[in-house]
Amino acid sequence: MRRSWTVVVSEGWLIAALAGILLISAAGHSAAVRGAAKSEKSLSDETSSFAKIRDEWAKNMHAKKLEPLVMMYTPDGVFLPPTGERIVGRDAIRELCRKVMGVVTSDLHFQSAVVDQSGDLAYDSGEFTETLTQVADGSKSETHGSYLMILKRQADGRWLIAEQMWSGMEPPGVRNTAR
Repeated sequence: MRRSWTVVVSEGWLIAALAGILLISAAGHSAAVRGAAKSEKSLSDETSSFAKIRDEWAKNMHAKKLEPLVMMYTPDGVFLPPTGERIVGRDAIRELCRKVMGVVTSDLHFQSAVVDQSGDLAYDSGEFTETLTQVADGSKSETHGSYLMILKRQADGRWLIAEQMWSGMEPPGVRNTAR
């Protein structure tokens, strides 16, 4: 079967156009994959930063380092204990933590389940286990529950806790009465 030159040229242009579209699509896909890999690496780096924040928070609470603990929050940070109260600002968080540290020594371990970030906001959610040692008599109690930390990147690039909450038991004798 004999084809006309016009049909052959038209088919040739069509094949070239399709090949070009496929190459552009493949290049775009490759760039998207590279971008996703870079994004995953960035999230992985940030996830590591969030793990450090969690661990530092627990270490500061255990060592009763009040000021370093409080400075991990934004100035208007919010702490939501299981009692349903809303503790707002570093001064109020400082007072609550001072009371807790005066009554118990905390040995807290976080197990993150989900970490995600979008722009200057991120969250870390998971479970915790905690051994509480009463300062007065050395007695111990075990508790566990869930936590959520919402972090906000500051102008200097540091991540601070904007809001934090947990479910579980409140240590005996530490209910915030500063309302």
